[in-house]
Amino acid sequence: MKTALRAALLSDVGLYALIEENLYNGHAPQQTEAPYITSFTVSSGDKYDHGGSSSVSRMRVQFNMHGSTADDVGNIRDALVAAVNTNVMGKTVGGVVFGLCPRQTDVDVFNSNIKTYRRVVDFIFNYTLAP
Repeated sequence: MKTALRAALLSDVGLYALIEENLYNGHAPQQTEAPYITSFTVSSGDKYDHGGSSSVSRMRVQFNMHGSTADDVGNIRDALVAAVNTNVMGKTVGGVVFGLCPRQTDVDVFNSNIKTYRRVVDFIFNYTLAP
């Protein structure tokens, strides 16, 4: 699922123009220069309904946008949200059928010690595997 998600996000022209290939699952390599995005799985599991386990799985993913200015991370956040809405939600990518992808958290963070800006956005991705 994460490989398909990364491919879908980087296929968005607006997001790619801002970060190029700099979307990392986990921590970015040392010396990576901003702007870039790191992603972490917060939780995952199967979705249940009244009949028991459904074929739908869900994964909550936290995206951390890193930039040199507040505008950098704001622009990356806007592009990420647009990419999820247009290239992920309701699409089939790499054998993964994405459903609803509600946004959960959206927070600005500034580290005054190292003068970096970060924006944290969480999404819950509902998905099934294509037959």
